[in-house]
Amino acid sequence: MKDNVNLDNEKVYNSRFKMKLNRRDLRGMIFSAFLELSAAYDLKELYKRMNRVSNFSRFRKRVLYALSKDVQYSLSSSLSSDSISGKKRGPYNKIHD
Repeated sequence: MKDNVNLDNEKVYNSRFKMKLNRRDLRGMIFSAFLELSAAYDLKELYKRMNRVSNFSRFRKRVLYALSKDVQYSLSSSLSSDSISGKKRGPYNKIHD
């Protein structure tokens, strides 16, 4: 997907809407019809700007740490790990017929 699209291209006739439109006009029409799409687009643009400014490497390391299966943590005293302590299972040997 292209990131830098020229929204102010030359207007061309659109037979569906029976008028001359460019990409910016189409985007405006779509956003006015679907407000959630407009909000999602604004959020994506904000994320892109924030991503350029913030330290993505540090963020990535924190996410990987939080999602690691080796790290045991709980959000409150009522939430705890499902892991069971005890002897580890032994190796399984396949039986060939």
